[in-house]
Amino acid sequence: MTVERSSLMATAEFYFLAPFTIPEALQRIKVSFGTAFLLLLQIMWPDLMQKAKEGGLDAIETYVFWNAHEPQRGQYNFEGNLDLIRFIKEIQNAGLYAILRIGPYVCAEWNYGGLPAWLRQIPGLQMRTNNQPFKDEMQKFVTLIVDMVKKESLLAPQGGPIIITQIENEYGNVQGPYGNAGKEYIKWCAKLAESYQIGVPWIMCQQPDAPQPMINTCNGFYCDNFTPNNSTSPKLWTENWTGWFKAWDKPDPHRLAEDLAYSVARFFQSSGTLQNYYMYHGGTNFGRTTGGPYITTTYDYDAPLDEYGNIRQPKWGHLKNLHAVIKKMEKALTYGNAETTELDNGLLVTKFFGIGVVPGCFLVNKNKTDDATLDFEGTKYFLPAWSVSILPDCKQEVYNTAKVNAQTSIMVKKSNQAEAEPTSLIWSWKPEDLSKAVQGLEPDFTTNTLRDQILASVDASDYLWYITSVNVSEDQQMSLQVNTAGHILHAFVNGDLIGSEYAPNGKFSFVFEKDVVLNQEMNIIALLSATVGLKNYGPYYELMPAGIVGGPVKLIGNYNDTIDLSFSKWSYKVGLNGEKQQVYLDNSNSTWNTGGIFPKKVPFTWYKTTFQAPLGSDPVVVDLLGMGKGTAWVNGQSLGRFWPSYLTWSGGCGPCDYRGPFQSNGCQTGCGEPAQRWYHAGEPNTLVLFEEAGGDPSQVNFQTVIVGIVCANVVEGNILTLSCQGPQKISALQVASFGDPQGTCGSFQIGTCNVDSAYGIVRQACVGQATCSILVDEKTFGSRFDDTKEHIGSGHNRNSVVPFGGKTTQFKGLRVITVYPAVPFDDETTGQRRHINTCNGFYCDSITPNNSTSPKLWTENWTGWFKAWDKPDPHRFAEDLGYSVARFFQSSGTLQNYYMYRGGTNFGRTTGGPYITTTYDYDAPIDECGNIRQPKWGNLKNLHAVIKKMEKALTYGNAKATKLVNRLSVTKFFDIAVVPGCFLANKNKTDDATLDFEGTKYFLPSWSVSILPDCKQEVYNTAKVNAQTSIMVKKPNQAEAEPTSLMWSWKPEDLSKAVQGLEPDFTTNTLRDQILASVDASDYLWYITSVNVSQDEQMSLQMNTAGHILHAFVNGDLIGSEYAPNGKFSFVFEKEVVLNQEMNVIALLSATVGLKNYGPYYELMPAGIVGGPVKLIGNYNDTIDLSFSKWSYKVGLNGKKQQVYLDNSNSSWNTGDMFPKKVPFTWYKACVGQATCSVPMDEKTFGASQCNYSSSRRLAVQATCA
Repeated sequence: MTVERSSLMATAEFYFLAPFTIPEALQRIKVSFGTAFLLLLQIMWPDLMQKAKEGGLDAIETYVFWNAHEPQRGQYNFEGNLDLIRFIKEIQNAGLYAILRIGPYVCAEWNYGGLPAWLRQIPGLQMRTNNQPFKDEMQKFVTLIVDMVKKESLLAPQGGPIIITQIENEYGNVQGPYGNAGKEYIKWCAKLAESYQIGVPWIMCQQPDAPQPMINTCNGFYCDNFTPNNSTSPKLWTENWTGWFKAWDKPDPHRLAEDLAYSVARFFQSSGTLQNYYMYHGGTNFGRTTGGPYITTTYDYDAPLDEYGNIRQPKWGHLKNLHAVIKKMEKALTYGNAETTELDNGLLVTKFFGIGVVPGCFLVNKNKTDDATLDFEGTKYFLPAWSVSILPDCKQEVYNTAKVNAQTSIMVKKSNQAEAEPTSLIWSWKPEDLSKAVQGLEPDFTTNTLRDQILASVDASDYLWYITSVNVSEDQQMSLQVNTAGHILHAFVNGDLIGSEYAPNGKFSFVFEKDVVLNQEMNIIALLSATVGLKNYGPYYELMPAGIVGGPVKLIGNYNDTIDLSFSKWSYKVGLNGEKQQVYLDNSNSTWNTGGIFPKKVPFTWYKTTFQAPLGSDPVVVDLLGMGKGTAWVNGQSLGRFWPSYLTWSGGCGPCDYRGPFQSNGCQTGCGEPAQRWYHAGEPNTLVLFEEAGGDPSQVNFQTVIVGIVCANVVEGNILTLSCQGPQKISALQVASFGDPQGTCGSFQIGTCNVDSAYGIVRQACVGQATCSILVDEKTFGSRFDDTKEHIGSGHNRNSVVPFGGKTTQFKGLRVITVYPAVPFDDETTGQRRHINTCNGFYCDSITPNNSTSPKLWTENWTGWFKAWDKPDPHRFAEDLGYSVARFFQSSGTLQNYYMYRGGTNFGRTTGGPYITTTYDYDAPIDECGNIRQPKWGNLKNLHAVIKKMEKALTYGNAKATKLVNRLSVTKFFDIAVVPGCFLANKNKTDDATLDFEGTKYFLPSWSVSILPDCKQEVYNTAKVNAQTSIMVKKPNQAEAEPTSLMWSWKPEDLSKAVQGLEPDFTTNTLRDQILASVDASDYLWYITSVNVSQDEQMSLQMNTAGHILHAFVNGDLIGSEYAPNGKFSFVFEKEVVLNQEMNVIALLSATVGLKNYGPYYELMPAGIVGGPVKLIGNYNDTIDLSFSKWSYKVGLNGKKQQVYLDNSNSSWNTGDMFPKKVPFTWYKACVGQATCSVPMDEKTFGASQCNYSSSRRLAVQATCA
């Protein structure tokens, strides 16, 4: 059978070990569902296939996993979840096609890439190359699979669903290092495939040199530019990555629906035939199936159907709508001629036309930042940036990839309604029996070498014991040092656990080192090595070592005397005792402890409980928060590894933007949280946990996953559809606004123009229903608006607010500046002019001038403290500030100055630090905005009054200070001509006191001073505050209804010249200090260079920077941003980048957040990428050092140079109600108050009349499911 471009398909991939594809279907466009059937519970198969079909898919594609079906050589398993034939028959029963990716190498983040570990035991075998032992084994397995599907008549020519089969997988990506043997291997694979004569096409993914008649196909995030290596081959996209896999140390990755739809539309626009989603449903890596290493148990993949089989909205619905419109123009795409016209600014038009077909058109805006209005055949079409509009008749836009009309579903976890967990769970437990292992008894085998863990265990378990013994002549302390290739090591000496360590992801080789006490004569050292998935990708990936292969393992004494144990006699024991006894099975004969208090945080412990399965049919998950690391079983079936104690990287989560080429770390959530907390449990009632690291099962509970909130924001002319998915119904309606609603799902607000009947209409149609649909048009909702828009008039005072990057600058209040000249005085005895040393600090009562004739001056009494961006607001209480002032004057102080009495605002770029905030409020008596801060201001006012009252005594009197017990003191100022004045002080920080002074008792709170201006009556005590307290509030602007009244205009920062290195300010061959290079003219400095590479390749861009913030661009694309934590301004930025063959431009935008202002030689603190190094590091640690390349420099931002923040700026601004949000490098502008604002007051901006939004009205709805 031949495949022609007479069929368009969308397919989807599952992990059953079976993808979808099509033969006779190649007379139509196809969309396919990718999965791996082994990642699905068998009970889920029919439901998932039905949801795929409802989503507009034609086929299901799946891998076949060799190591799952042949776990031991010659022993096969096709039962239960492994029943490949049943899976394909379910596909056929659903009326779908199948694409069978036999491989048998699969990658798939699957353990060992799907190849059995026992292959490594066959003498002379080398994997995936022109090696006869490997080819023999591969041929046996492929033949087995082909014969099975033939026998069941599952191939398309037999009337079955299988329309495409695949041999090998993504070999072209790694073929280079295999040389000529790799080329011969691919030729052999092609001949093997052809020899089966099955009557359907064979494909090879990512194989540019695929021999005919193999069809080479594309895998990736975008495949519109892919061209098959044979002009007669159809253009097939076997893997459109709908998201990305997750690692234990990484946050949750997401690919937005808008970008995924854009990639699909661009593929079919460029004459694609079949497109498969990888994954359409990801599933779960049950058991020990994850690869990586360090891939999580969840393989959710941010797919349109989530890990549990729920529909992920809006992704599923947005793609469903896309599939429908693609199918609508199928005839034009299949039989028409394509004519593409490239326009300016990344715009292009493709028209499919021909005799007897209705023409269909794609309008594309490839620009990553700028929206556009395209005039096409007499009609104007609005194209958001990075979007495709589809016109099935070349006249009316039916779909735009960036305009999402599908609902958004927010999923929630619902507690188990069948019982009150976790308190209802009764736990039994048992320790893992380590006794024989730690003594080296009953080993599986012994050698005199440290073997690779994969070879030694044949990957039968994550765990392998390495046990040896050593004799010493006396008791002594030594250091045990173990070099291991990971991934985790637990070390025991004489039966005691002395330490555990795991490798950080990506650096699996590490050195374990602990001090140990050895006994005289024999000591047993037992090392338990644990893996967390085996490598699954790369040339010769199977040779990546694991375990303590080769060591060395050494004991090092206090005088560096060393005992090398690497070649001692080593005993090996594979797996855990509990695994061998199968204690996780209900019929296990194992004895469990019950009753009393079960152990918590104890490593190597098994736990067991039974429970009532949650009510209903919603997916069930088990929440393992509180556990450390280990494996979970439900009803004897392994749920996979758990590791909730592993927290993800705390950085990298932020605003998501669909615009521009997708990167796996570009949109992430869950930073700093447990890598995986919930585990798919199927239909449970018995749970067994093996805890390796030490955990607490008291928090474990079962939950169901349901839709909690549904939202939609639908453009007029489309249908609003809300669904709670399952038995839940829409129980309440929070928002329903038709007009110009504001916000996003979870934070919708009624806009300034709203049809007042919208809420009632939606409520009547939807509340109480599981699903509802409403046509969003004027006929349904009418046109009577509640017009709350405030119109622009004259006579008001308008202030223009132009924040960069979305931060609003408010100009209010003045900075109080203190000037510090040296204070000259004439010395009375010498007549010479001298200077006076003064005190700065929180307390200066103990300061003494360095000259006995100098007055005691306090130039800075710190009324509070400055604020840094990462610090909470600091406060100094009025009581303590008053105490410090009273103590100063009590100790004969002359002048005291408050720093600050009013702080103010660091306008412009005046903050130092670095990382000092714009506010310089300082908790001063007068706040940043000029308001009196009470009680601080009033308490000090009262203090000043009483000090002034006794001024004569303080100035001319003699001071007599008396120290009493318990840190009490009295100071009396007296003289013949003055009224005496007294200070009574209690310096105790905790205890109040009553002081009997000159016949009167005075109550002194701790840490306070009482002032008696006549030494008789207490007029003031620093801790007894009689001033009022004022709580300040922020009052909304009464002049207009903000924020809805603010009309924002915007423009992107023009990065085009900077990211290309055009028009630099200067060039050097060094990486200069940012302060020297920019002379601090701006916070921003561009460092730009270029590098040539001989072929497309992925490398790691690594640079050392002295901060404070770095944004990195490669070939114009922002690949990542990072800021230094306060106090650690030097950091290493590292991101994966894809370099193109020949020249690549690397542009690094360094930003400062204030310069250092204090310390010895503070002016020498570097900033920017001074000195670097800046390096590109390849997969094999090949390094390109760019530090001494030619670097171009550009100071500041383009917008700052153009002074776009001025009202008289000639800069053009974008206007309209759909301004960009969460988009970096964007200028925003709004008008507050009135008249001299540059927002155009015209119909384009505000509409022809009040609420005339007939062409762009939207219905926003938010409701609760219950």
